[in-house]
Amino acid sequence: MAENKTSFIFYCDWKKTFKVLPDKKAGQLIKHLLDYVTDENPETDDLLITAVFENIKSTLKRDLVKYNKFIEKQQHNGSLGGRPRNPKKPKKPKPFSENPTKPKKADSVNDSVNDSDSVIIDIVSHLNKICGTSYKPTTAETVRLVNGRIGDGYTIDDFKRVIDCMAGKWLEDDEMVQYLRPSTLFRPSKFEGYLQQANRVNNSKKHPHAACKCGFKYKLRPNDIEAAKKKPCPDCGEKVEIIYD
Repeated sequence: MAENKTSFIFYCDWKKTFKVLPDKKAGQLIKHLLDYVTDENPETDDLLITAVFENIKSTLKRDLVKYNKFIEKQQHNGSLGGRPRNPKKPKKPKPFSENPTKPKKADSVNDSVNDSDSVIIDIVSHLNKICGTSYKPTTAETVRLVNGRIGDGYTIDDFKRVIDCMAGKWLEDDEMVQYLRPSTLFRPSKFEGYLQQANRVNNSKKHPHAACKCGFKYKLRPNDIEAAKKKPCPDCGEKVEIIYD
């Protein structure tokens, strides 16, 4: 899977493959699939799993190529200044002079799930996970803001750094927590400034950990720091200290 890409498309067509397999084999196949998309390079001696997975693997590779091309295109457009300010007006459509002889084939459900959707789902899912929110990746304003920043040349990792940084600052602030939302975080006039703050934090601090003198230590997410300060060490019951390393 591409760097910073935390989602993939599961096609409805694959249901037929899983349905004909025994439950045990189907379970092994889904585990093999998940290991593959999380870059664990799974290996198996089961010839059936190997043979069945080849078709799924080919589809995933095809999707990954499309995803990478989409990101490159968006970043290239951003380097050119995004869309033109005054695009030409589209030509007025002409009515049919007669009924078409053959109806146009409908787009498939899978085709409607494009690469842009995958990027937005990845970013909004990270926001909801870190901040405990439930924003939808299909909201028109959110789609516009994310695509706009991608078009400016920012990456998915940039979005996640902004989310993590501002969550660390605002999540425990009753007044500011309301601004942990797409319309504020991804706004063109704010995003670059938030990213600069995130980069300064990353350069000045390493990963936060809760540590105890007994030797117990575990890594924290930004929004877990305040809660961790109030919890005793699960090993000895003493107070933990927040350190960065």
